[in-house]
Amino acid sequence: MTNAGLLPGTYTLGTRLPIAKNVANRRHFVNLTPPTQQTRTPAPRRVPLSIGKMPRLRYASDIPISAGPRAPAGCASSMPLAFRVVAALLVACAFSSQALAARVAILSNAWSAETAADYNAKIQGHVFTGIDVSSSVPPLDTLLANYDVILLFEDRVFVNATVVGNRVAEFAKAGHAVVLGTFYEQDRSDAVAGAATPHGWGDLETIDPNTTDGVGTPYAVRTLDPSSIVAHPLTLGVTSLSALRGSPGPYAGGNEAKPGTTVVAAWAQRNARGNIDPAIAFRQTDAACVIHVGIA
Repeated sequence: MTNAGLLPGTYTLGTRLPIAKNVANRRHFVNLTPPTQQTRTPAPRRVPLSIGKMPRLRYASDIPISAGPRAPAGCASSMPLAFRVVAALLVACAFSSQALAARVAILSNAWSAETAADYNAKIQGHVFTGIDVSSSVPPLDTLLANYDVILLFEDRVFVNATVVGNRVAEFAKAGHAVVLGTFYEQDRSDAVAGAATPHGWGDLETIDPNTTDGVGTPYAVRTLDPSSIVAHPLTLGVTSLSALRGSPGPYAGGNEAKPGTTVVAAWAQRNARGNIDPAIAFRQTDAACVIHVGIA
C-alpha cells in the first residue's frame, strides 16, 4: 500500500509498519542480542546511545540491529549491504556477504572521536573510527579501502564542508552507504534563512535525500508521527523517537524531502514551510544510496 496522501506529490512511502506503544522513559536503546538469539523473552539487553556533544540527550526508541546480506528495498548497490538505523544520527550498519562486521567512518568537524568511542563501547561486532574533517579529508582510495559506510554530521558550519561533501559523494557513487545526521542541513547551500551562512556540501547535495526548509534545525521539540512509520529495514523495531532537550533547544528537524526521495518516518511537527519534516529518508541515485536521519 502506498500512502500518497500523507506526503503528496514528492516522496515515496511504502506499507505502514504496525505500531506498538513504547514507554521507554525517553531513552534511545539498541537491541544488542544477536538475531539468532532474539526471542520474546527475556528482554534484550539495551544501552543508551548518544552522539557528538549531547551525551545527556536521549530518545524513545527500541531498535534492533541485525546482520545479513540483503540491502534495503530501493537501496541496492554493487556490494550487497544491509542497513540498520541506530537512530540519533546514526550509523547504518553495513554488511557484505563476506563479512558481518561493519567498518564505519564517522566524519565531522567536531566530536567524531567521542562519538566513535561511544559506539565502539556500546555496539559490539562493528568498528567505528572518528575522522576530524574540519581542515582536511582522507583520499578516496583510503576511504574505500578501509570503510564500508560513512556517517557524516557537523557541529556548527565549517569552511571545509564543500571539500568534504565532494569526497563523500565520490564514496557514495562508488557503491558505499552514506548516512547524514544533524546538523548536516545547516551547512547545506539552501539554508539561507538560518543563523549562520552555509558553505554548501558540493556534489553531495546532488544525491542527498533532503533539502532544508530554508532554515535548518529549528531547536524545537520533535516527536515521531507513529502513523508515518513505514515497513522498511531502516525502521525495523522503531516505534517512537523524540528530541526533547538541547541548547538552545532540541537538535532535530528542519528538512524537506526532494522529489523521488523515500521517506520511511516523519516528524509530527511541520517544518518551517509548513510541510512534512522527514525524520528518516533515503535516496537512490544509480550506485549511490544516501540516508538522512534528521536528529542528533
